[in-house]
Amino acid sequence: MDDGAAPPLVLVHCGWPADAELACRALGALGCACRVVGGADELQALLGGGPTDLMLADASAGLGPLGTLLAALDAHPEAGDLPLVLLADAADAPLLAGVLARSLHATLLTKPVTQAQFEAAVRAGLRYRAGRREVRRLLAELEGRVAERTAALAEANAALWAEIAARAALSRQLATAQEDERRRIARDLHDQTGQLLAGLALAVRAVADAGPLPAPAAERLADVRRVADELGRQVHELAVRLRPTALDDLGLEAALGQLAAEWSARAGVPVDFQAAGLEAGRLPTEVETVLYRVVQEALTNVAKHARAQSVSVVISRHGGSATAVIEDDGVGSDPIVLDHRGGRLGLVGMRERVSLVGGQLDIETELGRGTAIIARVPLAEGERGDGRG
Repeated sequence: MDDGAAPPLVLVHCGWPADAELACRALGALGCACRVVGGADELQALLGGGPTDLMLADASAGLGPLGTLLAALDAHPEAGDLPLVLLADAADAPLLAGVLARSLHATLLTKPVTQAQFEAAVRAGLRYRAGRREVRRLLAELEGRVAERTAALAEANAALWAEIAARAALSRQLATAQEDERRRIARDLHDQTGQLLAGLALAVRAVADAGPLPAPAAERLADVRRVADELGRQVHELAVRLRPTALDDLGLEAALGQLAAEWSARAGVPVDFQAAGLEAGRLPTEVETVLYRVVQEALTNVAKHARAQSVSVVISRHGGSATAVIEDDGVGSDPIVLDHRGGRLGLVGMRERVSLVGGQLDIETELGRGTAIIARVPLAEGERGDGRG
């Protein structure tokens, strides 16, 4: 027993006061404190008053009272693992099998009991009780550490999600700023540069219509006219690539229809463009922008790499999402190789754009079987256009 520590408390139940006194004297010699228990109510009070280390009971008090006492012991929440030392006559020992089976740590001492047997049984019970207390202490300490770690992880996780959300918001702001700048530059190209080139073309035409020119001058004028026309065409294409006015003015379906027609004319590849579910109203601006950019980048990849004979573009709004599907019948790709070439093909940028609006980009491809790019973007209740928003 540690110096300064309270002595182990043993509850004693005996049939005769003299037997209880002898038991307490023997326990005192082992450094234990002793409390004599008369009945179940007294036992409950003692168990609730502080830590108890052992129960010593003499069956000579009668099996009925002993059973009542032990039932009260079993019912107490603090006594489930209280060790029990039973003293019994040899004739009563077989009747105590049920009592012994109920206890987590029970020792039966058959009378007459030697001092060595008594001391060994008591010390074993006290060691068991001390071990159980240490296990509970360690479990409580472990639970405390787990709770601390869980709280720390929850805090770190919350901070991480907050940082992810902040970065996502910043990325969305950056994407919006980029689109706004694209829109401004496209408007400037159309309204200013386009107007200047149109004025130049009119001036060239006016000179040509003014009367016959010497052959060298007529040839130079024709060259200027061709250059002006080519510049006008290139400025128009650049403005459309930057930000088509149809996307802002008319919506996604009209802008993609225009994109598909112009791309088909340049690439010489027919495009089957279809739209479904968009008649209920326009999609959110950022969703329209993302889906337009995905289709635009996918068609660029088809022109550069696919060697396709035909292309299909389908844009739809159904249920809780808007979807763009771009399919070609070109050479396709090995999915593993595609993973390594994704940066060069603009797939990383596509995925980032789609993820910024909470969507997902999937790519289905196989060598010789073409490629399909599917972009799905979730819509809020009021954006679904299905009567549920």
